[in-house]
Amino acid sequence: MKVLYLSGAPRVSTKSVSGSHGPRAHVLGVIGAFKTLGHSVEELIIGDIVPERMVTANFEPQKETSGIKRTLVLLASDTIRFLIRMVLIMKGAFLSESKRPNLVYERYGLFMGLGKFFKQKSGVWILESNAILSQESSGDRSTTFFKKWARYSEASAYRNCDFLVVVTEDLKSLIVKAFDIQNEKVIVVPNGVDAFRFNPKIEFVNRPNNSSFVLGFVGSLMPWQHLSLPIQTVSTLRLEGIDIGLTIVGDGAEYYELTNLVNKLNLYDSVVFTGAVDWKEIPKFINGFDACYSGPIPLSVGKMYLSPLKLYEYLAMDKPVVASNYPDAVILLEDSFSDYLFQHEDPNSLPDLLRKLVSKELNSDFSALGKNVREELSWTAKVQLLLKITGLENGR
Repeated sequence: MKVLYLSGAPRVSTKSVSGSHGPRAHVLGVIGAFKTLGHSVEELIIGDIVPERMVTANFEPQKETSGIKRTLVLLASDTIRFLIRMVLIMKGAFLSESKRPNLVYERYGLFMGLGKFFKQKSGVWILESNAILSQESSGDRSTTFFKKWARYSEASAYRNCDFLVVVTEDLKSLIVKAFDIQNEKVIVVPNGVDAFRFNPKIEFVNRPNNSSFVLGFVGSLMPWQHLSLPIQTVSTLRLEGIDIGLTIVGDGAEYYELTNLVNKLNLYDSVVFTGAVDWKEIPKFINGFDACYSGPIPLSVGKMYLSPLKLYEYLAMDKPVVASNYPDAVILLEDSFSDYLFQHEDPNSLPDLLRKLVSKELNSDFSALGKNVREELSWTAKVQLLLKITGLENGR
């Protein structure tokens, strides 16, 4: 089957310079899975085409930025997206039928949703959504000026695609309700993992933190990651004489706020910020963690509907994970590792859990779960399931 992987978001790129580790891993995982399953894949990823300075550009102004500057940045960001949209529409509209794919698999980006311009007349357009972007871009983060247009564009894309793939049941429920989408066209396929890159056989270690026990985080520094909690927890435990540190790998809108908190608590030597790193280096950093943190809190809609990729990557490397009780974590940990789930509303929950981990009161052998994640939750298994559900398993 001839597949076109389409992404119109300028910052979503497979290039190593991109700071968006999660989206990049997701894109590479899905493309790799299609190829592994024997399909011919053509890629149209705007983030791989535009100049690298656009990939690394800050489309999300820091909180400290003045109001006028924030507005100008958002207007410029939206203008870039509109121009990209027009270029893609023109490119798709002028494609000959013989060059059109049987399947367009599109990762939805703000103001995009353009698969219909590329697919064959009898082809299929699968749209992937990882969030309610119009809500996230205006409520949970600040990345767009034209909020109403963002919502209209998102609704139109969801209604026009043949199938809509989402990462969690909660996200499906929210989208069906918010945009009046047919329930049967929305398919839940949780995130997967690249088991070749993330596995316990990796020998290289990058451990910039000198603490005896290091809690680690990989990802974007966004409000819903609730990174102030592990920072405050490290402060609490160190005052008790426990030699624990925190390594935060990534960059984002919360960087300055979090570094200010570290300075306020005098944690300069025990909390390390690496900033954005090359995606090839991520497994080395995870290999240097004694335990991994995944503690997202509910977003502005009242639910934590995301499927954090980091959770699967941590587990694929057999690392102990401390996680807030969001759906993906509960599903993966509740059988044998429910003690590793903490309540983000309870200020004592994470400190109590980490005390047990550092003292080895908890069994930290995650190898059996890691093996299961690598074998059953790979990207290939996820895409194979999707093609089966949509009736495209044997092509069309």
